[in-house]
Amino acid sequence: LKTTTMIKNFLITAIRALMRRKMHSFINILGLTIGMAATLLIISYIYHELSYDKFHKNYDHIYRIYSDISLPNGNGVNGPATLGNVAPKLQDQLPSVKKAVRMTSYRRADMQVEEHRYTSVKFIWADTTFFDIFSFNFIHGNPQLALANPFQAVLTEEMAIKMFGSADEAYEKTY
Repeated sequence: LKTTTMIKNFLITAIRALMRRKMHSFINILGLTIGMAATLLIISYIYHELSYDKFHKNYDHIYRIYSDISLPNGNGVNGPATLGNVAPKLQDQLPSVKKAVRMTSYRRADMQVEEHRYTSVKFIWADTTFFDIFSFNFIHGNPQLALANPFQAVLTEEMAIKMFGSADEAYEKTY
């Protein structure tokens, strides 16, 4: 009984103080609110940034090369892009690099399957070592054989359904 009375008295005192100095109270509460919101946003941003690609096996051993290339004409490349011969050179010259993969991403590409033509399909071209480094769950097929030959493609389930009606039918038609 004494505890509830004490808490009730503290609340009444706090409300009276807030009402007596409205502007001062508003500024303090606003500052506290902004500080807490900023803290939550920063924490969620950091958590999001640190969570990338953690679903891959050995994610802590996968690294991306970031290039800052300046060309004589003033143009350049800043970002996760390198020249095509960097991956093989890394494997040859650095014993700590066990595998390397080259990937080239194009936003727009056209594709034709049977009589159907698809435009603006997102593609990623990759070396045969792609599935040795990155672990994705396959519905059908074998990751070790997926990119063994030129012009082979691995489809997401969404794309298989779009092109063939189902992932099962896509597998049957392509194998």
